[in-house]
Amino acid sequence: MTLVSIDTVGPVQLAMFARMADDEQLRDLLEATEDDPRIFDAWAPGRAFERYVNLGGFIENPRNWHGGLGAETVAVVDVWVRAHTDGPGRSIVGRVKALFDHQPIDLGPGLDAVSVKHEQTLDLRDPDPDLRRYQLRIRLTIEQEN
Repeated sequence: MTLVSIDTVGPVQLAMFARMADDEQLRDLLEATEDDPRIFDAWAPGRAFERYVNLGGFIENPRNWHGGLGAETVAVVDVWVRAHTDGPGRSIVGRVKALFDHQPIDLGPGLDAVSVKHEQTLDLRDPDPDLRRYQLRIRLTIEQEN
């Protein structure tokens, strides 16, 4: 039997974006509207918004064993906020963590996310003192159905 691994990044990106875009509490924290969703899964328009979330940047490493295939996939979620304090940004970070940390996620046929966990949050400073950036890493341990 020949085992052939399949891409995990695409299904992870689709599932994570859908979960964030469908979450009313996150949209409220971002002050998002239907015309201005403030949740992006690729390029974000930079500093145009007061608050937004960008899902982009993935690391995929094989997690294979004799007789099976899998991956460790890390998704990077950037949170950008223009504010004088960390409060608004920390609220958004907390909601993103709650959406994924130890929560099951459906990646579609052929893939099973056996573990989803918040791995790290970085608080990154910008030269503009009112601009806050937080970077979250969400790690998914995925097994591929053979």
